[in-house]
Amino acid sequence: MEIRSREGIFLNKCTIKAEGDKASWISNTQVEGLSPGEKFVYNLEIAVPDNSKPGNYLIPLEIQCDEGSAVKNIEVTVYRNNF
Repeated sequence: MEIRSREGIFLNKCTIKAEGDKASWISNTQVEGLSPGEKFVYNLEIAVPDNSKPGNYLIPLEIQCDEGSAVKNIEVTVYRNNF
């Protein structure tokens, strides 16, 4: 997931954390500071449990920095396992 500082301020100690009932599917340990206008790509590890039903799942991600936070939803599509 790419984030960018748009407010013309520095963002310090920015992390991403999944929320909701599917939060355990998403992990990330990166911590990054951003200069005004700078972009950074967070690498999300997605591990869907084997017993999950096929479908589309919206998972809220909280981007938390010392200066504030925002929430962005990502969509994870699960397909049946026996192609």
